Amino acid sequence: MAQTGTRFQTIRRRHKILGLFRLIRIPNLAMIFLGQVLVSVRLLETSWMHNPIQTKAMICLWFATLASAAGGYIINDYYDVKIDVLNKPSRVVVGKLVTRRKTLVAHFLLFVCAVLLGLQAGNKIGLTVFFCSSWLWLYSNRLKRLPFIGNLSIAVLTAVALFLPSMVSAPSSGNLFLFCLFAFWTTLIREIIKDMEDIRGDVRHGCQTLPIVLGIPKTRSVLYGIGISFLATLLWSSFALPVLWRFSVLLLAVPLYFFYRKLSVADTQMAFAILSRWSKWIMLVGTVSILFV
Repeated sequence: MAQTGTRFQTIRRRHKILGLFRLIRIPNLAMIFLGQVLVSVRLLETSWMHNPIQTKAMICLWFATLASAAGGYIINDYYDVKIDVLNKPSRVVVGKLVTRRKTLVAHFLLFVCAVLLGLQAGNKIGLTVFFCSSWLWLYSNRLKRLPFIGNLSIAVLTAVALFLPSMVSAPSSGNLFLFCLFAFWTTLIREIIKDMEDIRGDVRHGCQTLPIVLGIPKTRSVLYGIGISFLATLLWSSFALPVLWRFSVLLLAVPLYFFYRKLSVADTQMAFAILSRWSKWIMLVGTVSILFV
């Protein structure tokens, strides 16, 4: 009996750890970290690597961003627990594997950690991290339930996260601005797709997201418009890009074509979930393309 009890506690502890990893979205944090590191190494003047003070500031900035994003994911799940029970019951962590009280404590500690690390990188960075972390709380509590404003908020915050390293070292060219535009457009597309995926639970809990206000067909038209703007940005930027990065732009056009082809016929939660994963891969391809600059 004692062995059975010990084994049960071990399994339960393992599930809690896995639940915590799911709560803070490890793959998403890895994507943010990769994006910031590649921006810092490839799109900024590399003098910061040879300056101990700037190196410390850059590392603190990276981890401040990770702490802020992790805190944002946690508080988002805290406020969305009732919606997630309907939309993704098998993936609910808050209230099952982690108590609501511990969730709030974890968010508070990550918020404080993010701001303190930001201040170590500089007062302006600390203030920016405080603003972004506060905006993530506001998004989770209110903005994500409003049409388009929540989607736009996350798209802007993603672009800001990738622009932040330039507060430590100046950009080496205009490519940083173009990459931030790419991050903005792809994040905006993915956030709207996620709202289409979660429409069932959102309707039940009084949210006013784009798919609820406009309906799926009109929201699909909005995504077509965003896609055209995104492609126009890519085409415009390709004239200012190195030859190798122009090749990356062409590579992006292929998954984008199939993405919008699938979007034109998508009408189930599973179909929109697949599109959401597609958009993540497109973001990863765009991020890795920095290596060709």
